[in-house]
Amino acid sequence: MGRELSLADKCLLLFGAAIVALLTAALATPWVRLRYVIDESLLDTSRQIARLWPGVLETETSLEAFLEPTPAAAVETPPAEG
Repeated sequence: MGRELSLADKCLLLFGAAIVALLTAALATPWVRLRYVIDESLLDTSRQIARLWPGVLETETSLEAFLEPTPAAAVETPPAEG
């Protein structure tokens, strides 16, 4: 009826399945962990924005001015040795 698999073919099949399982676990673990870390980061950022938002509304500064980067202080470079 059907051809039976030899012991060598069965071992190769099991070895291949083990490799696939190991690779799947090795790639899935960081993916799940990074999803958790990113979700926590977004939640933390949202909490910070919510904590700062009443202060923005109370001041007479517009939101655009609040979000603009502040000009950097002039940085003096030391003289080159030579």
